Order: sequence, then C-alpha cells, then structure tokens
Amino acid sequence: MILSKIHEKGCIKMVKVELQYNPYLFETFVKFNGEEPMINSLVEKYKTVKLQQWLNKVPGIFYDEMNGFDFDLEFSGTESDFLRLQQSFLTAGITEPSVRFFQKEILEDVATKNERINQLLSWLEINRNRRFPYLDFIELNQDLFVNEYPCLLIGSGIDIPTSFHDEVTIESIEAINQLPSDLENIPIVFYIDMNNKEFIKEFLDVLLINSNVIQEQIFFLCPGNLNQPTLQRLVQDYGINCPTFLKGISDKRLLDYFHTYPQTAFVAQVLKCLQKELEKLHAELDIEDRQSQKVNALVYKKIRTLEDILHKLNISKDQFEKNEVVEFVEELQIVKQNFIEKLEKWNKRRVRIDNDYTAYQVMAQLNYFVQLQFQEFLSQVESIYFLKSKEIENNKLAIYLKADYNDGFVANTQQDFEGSKWYVLDMTESLKVFRKQEMVQKQDDILELINPFIKKKQRDTLEMVERITYLYQDFRDKAVELVTPVMDNVIAECIRLLTEKSSQEDRIYVLHLDELIGKHEAEKEELTNQLTEDEKELQLDNDWFLQFENQVNKIGRG
Repeated sequence: MILSKIHEKGCIKMVKVELQYNPYLFETFVKFNGEEPMINSLVEKYKTVKLQQWLNKVPGIFYDEMNGFDFDLEFSGTESDFLRLQQSFLTAGITEPSVRFFQKEILEDVATKNERINQLLSWLEINRNRRFPYLDFIELNQDLFVNEYPCLLIGSGIDIPTSFHDEVTIESIEAINQLPSDLENIPIVFYIDMNNKEFIKEFLDVLLINSNVIQEQIFFLCPGNLNQPTLQRLVQDYGINCPTFLKGISDKRLLDYFHTYPQTAFVAQVLKCLQKELEKLHAELDIEDRQSQKVNALVYKKIRTLEDILHKLNISKDQFEKNEVVEFVEELQIVKQNFIEKLEKWNKRRVRIDNDYTAYQVMAQLNYFVQLQFQEFLSQVESIYFLKSKEIENNKLAIYLKADYNDGFVANTQQDFEGSKWYVLDMTESLKVFRKQEMVQKQDDILELINPFIKKKQRDTLEMVERITYLYQDFRDKAVELVTPVMDNVIAECIRLLTEKSSQEDRIYVLHLDELIGKHEAEKEELTNQLTEDEKELQLDNDWFLQFENQVNKIGRG
C-alpha cells in the first residue's frame, strides 16, 4: 500500500483518503491525508446524508480535496457500500492504480443486524428485569417491530403476487389519494406502457415535489414487447434523471434497495429506540448506585474495578473470535507475476533455432534459468511469510494489550514455511515436442546468386533439403505453463499456513482470556456476596444492564 510520496522539495506527503460510513448510526467520517475536512468542504454538506445519495459526487469531491487522483482510498463500512463506492469511481472512468481501494474494517450487513435484533429481543423476553417491562416495551413499539416492508405498485396490466419476499408486501395503488402520507424509504414501482403514460406523469409530478421521496426509490416495469429506450427517454422527460427499469418484480435491484434503505432504516430506528431505553435505565441505576456506594464504598469500588477489567477482557475476546486474517495475497501475486515476466523476457530477441544440438543447449540454459529464478521466488515467498507471520503476531498481541491486562502473555505459534520441499521438474522432454521437421526447397547460395548459368541449372533440378526449427516463444510459453501451477501451489500453501497461524493464535488468546474472565467473575461473585440483599439486587440489575448495553453496541458497531 502506498501511503506517501516525495515531493520536489524532499518532504513526504500522505496521499490517502479515509472514509468511514455507518448507515445504522448515520455516522460519516472523512479524513484527507490524516486531516479533517475544512469547514467549507463539500464533505461537510453530505455528512448527515446517506452515502448512497451522494456516491456519484464522491469522485469529484475527493479529486478537488486531493488536487487530483493517485491516492489510496481506505473505507470502513459494509461490504456492499464498499462495492458501491468502487463502482462510483468506475462509472466516473477512474480505475486502479489512479485510486487504490482498501477495505479497512467491515461492518456487518443488514441481514446480520436483523438477526442480532431478533436475538436481543429473545434475550430480553427470557431475561426479564424488574426495571424493564418487556411486554410494555413491545406493545409501545409494536409498529416498529412488525418488520414488514411495503412496496407500492402503480399501474395495471400485469399480474403481481402479493409478495415476492418474506418481509415484503406489495400494495396496488390506483389513485393519487391512495398514496400513504409517509413515503420515506418505500419503493414505488410504476407499470408503464404507451397507454398510461399521462397517468404515470400525474403520479410522478406529485412524488417529485415530496421532500420524503428520492429518485432511488422509484422503479419502472414495462411490457416485454415495448422499446425500453423510448420509455426511458419519456421517463427522463418526466423528471427522473436515471430511471431504473426492472426485469420483473423479483429483480435483484429492487431487493438491494430493500437492504440499503428500508431494512437499514429499520435497524437505525431500533437502535435509536433501544439507546433511549438504555439512557433512561442508566440514569436510574446511576442514582441508586451512588446512594448505595455511600454505605459500602470499598466493596463497590472493588466490584467496579473488576467490572472494568471484565469489560475490556470481553471486548478483546470478541475481537479474537472474529478471526480476521491479515491481507497478504496481493504481495504473493506480485512475486509470482515478476517471475512470469522474467520468463517471458528470457532471450526475448531470439526467434528460432535451426538445429538439434543448439536446441538442446538452449533447453539446458532455460532449465538452469528457471531453477535459479524459482529459488529466488521461493526466497521471496519465505520472506513474505516471515514478515506476515510477525505482522499476525504483532496484531494479535496489540488486540490483547488493548485489554490493559499486563500479565506478559504472548501466544506465539511456531509454523515454519518449508520452501525446500518445492521444486520444478526438468522441462527438457516437454520442450522437445516443439521440434518441427520439414522438407523445403534449397535456398540459393552465393555462387548461384552471382552466376546466372548456375541459377538456371538449379531451377531445372529443384533440390529439397531437411529443415529443423525450434521457436524461442514456444519455449518461453511452455516454461510459464509448467511453472505457474507450482507457484500457485506454493502461494496456496503459504496462505494456508498464515491463515492457520492466525486462527491458532486467536484460539490461544481466547482460551487465556476465558481463564482470566472466569477468575475475575469468581472474584466479583465473592465480593457481591458481601452486599446486602438490596445491594445484591441492585448489582444484578447492573449486570443485566451491561449485557443489554453490550448487545445494543454490537448491533450498532459490530
């Protein structure tokens, strides 16, 4: 990854854009070369807007801020948003290496967030607490947790199912006054043909002046026998800049819209609702905690210290359980490509060989060259393996040290890469097959060119001779063909070992953290037993609250 470049005066300047986007918390953070955007930056205008609504402007904004392209773009967010970000640059005609894309942190997708919400609701139902009336909470927010998403269909002439997805219901709209008062995030599908175009225009005139309607939520269906470009131009004349025509009601683009807008909005609304409950509970518990601690301050101090330790240990454990592996495939592929380029350039100016003796000499030379370069390839792979092994060890240790538990524990695993077991077979027999033998007319020698009489005699009696040919390009191509699968196996083995090392260290740290967590939970339980019954009850409430809070945080930031 290139993060800086040297300017004319010798100073080093970073060339990196960092973009963090959390659609569930409506958080957008941008840094240009490690610095926050200027107050008058266009980025500030869009920080409170969904990323999807200004994606097409991102390339231009970043170009202006960085005074051109040629920078790294480091993104933290969902994988789908990362792909959309890349596509926005491709659409603008910007490709790598002009802008180099990296996904730093992957935010869980909306399906995972929905699953976490369901798990939390189940946990709340099972683990009731006197301070949180679960049934009242569900009753008060029943509209929120119904979890059904409407899709409006406007127009007629097609048989549409009542639903095309488990959580999506299709509602047919025949008149403008049937439109819901709140249209935010609701997809609207128009069935359009040449007979109902004025009817569609009336609807669009109303929708496009609605502040809660964006063009991304408007879709079109048309009969298969109609010319879509004609309808597309018509819809553009009606005010839709980039109309989306679906192939059917089950089109993936419509489902993607549900994931990106209404389902994501649902997660955001649930988080907002839960955060409100947490704030209320925290305020209530905080008052009682302070009152209780006046009586038994020393015990509570020790308990709070243990809770802080346990909180950090559990965060560290969660990170190890994600089992994230350091990226290293790119470096290995570069080493492989360098080897291939060397083979392709070997004796590049030579074209053919015209005898067996020389050909066998050349084969031997090529074999030696391949063996030499393969050893260099192995040496480079071993070097990458060593560096990445250390990087894995350092990254894992850094995660552990974030727990602020300085017991000196280090989970180093010994997993060596054995380059010596890999080799390339002698290619001679494979190269011999390129021998071409044919009978050709003997070429004029120098005397025949000078003496016309000799040349006339040669024409009268054509002489055929044997010609042997080997092509250098065949040798080069065959060498690449034979070596490539061996290199691929070496790279696969390197990746396997590094992945295994990463997983092993995760498991070792998790086991160690489990021991520490168990030890400190026992200490906490012993201290809790010293409290009065009312204090114990309050402590149980605090424990329950922390579990509730941790689950909500995972929904928002996991």
